Amino acid sequence: LEAPVYLTRSLLPHLTAPGGAIVNVASLAGCVPVAGSATYSASKFGLRALSHALREELQPAGIQVACVSPGPVSTGFILDSLEEVTDLTLSQPMSTPEAVASAVVRCARGNEAELKLPRISGYLTTAGYLFPGLGRIVKPLLRKKGARVKARLQNQLRE
Repeated sequence: LEAPVYLTRSLLPHLTAPGGAIVNVASLAGCVPVAGSATYSASKFGLRALSHALREELQPAGIQVACVSPGPVSTGFILDSLEEVTDLTLSQPMSTPEAVASAVVRCARGNEAELKLPRISGYLTTAGYLFPGLGRIVKPLLRKKGARVKARLQNQLRE
């Protein structure tokens, strides 16, 4: 969380408006806390808050601020440390790095405050945030699904 704060503070005087843009990449774990990833979730909640607050502050200057919040992304961050990834995380469809990059460009050029990837997971995290009781009911089912996905991915990586 500190790096985006310092980077924004350093670069803000150099952004030209209108047309300047700041796009932060957070995570769906910053929308609903994930057990086993408390520090990660906390930093992503903070990054989302920073993005939304800056959006309001910089809107009069014509600077676009947005946030892209992907679920799991098919990269080495996930695949190289699969054993440490929570089953809940793997219950969600994985996005490609290209989809995340496309969302960043779309936010920089458009007027969205936040894009959540994949869209279905964004809806699910919003529902979990708004209705925590529902999340407690659904999470065990999602963990089971994620455990199946993890086992399948581990088998694929061994082949």
